[in-house]
Amino acid sequence: MRIVEIKVGDLRGAMSICIPYLLLKPITTKLSAQRWFSSSIKKNTGKHAGVLAKRLERTSIELTVKLGSTMLSVNDLLNMKVGDVVTLNREQHEDVEVMVDNRTKFRGKPGIRGKKLAIYVSRRSSDGDASDTSGTRHRRTA
Repeated sequence: MRIVEIKVGDLRGAMSICIPYLLLKPITTKLSAQRWFSSSIKKNTGKHAGVLAKRLERTSIELTVKLGSTMLSVNDLLNMKVGDVVTLNREQHEDVEVMVDNRTKFRGKPGIRGKKLAIYVSRRSSDGDASDTSGTRHRRTA
């Protein structure tokens, strides 16, 4: 039996894969425990660390900025139309939440850079277990 983690939409869980013995019987001689361990235990030389680091640096992650939230009645939602203004629970001068994987990692100020909406990262979030920074480093401007 093999247990793997799967993700479907926002849900994650473990899945067990069971293979019937009759299917494995023809290859059981190749499945000895000694073979498993001799092929799976390899000395970690670190020779792939550089390649792995480069791949991780190029990996994209989704960053979400939460401007605020509010509670609406179902009636208000049903009667909403283009041009309506929804008041949020945050003051204009307050930092907004910058989130990675639904966890607040930074706080920042919304703004505009060129013709795009942007976020100025002003500090690390205490929610994200990080300390304050000056927010002057620029990582990605595209």
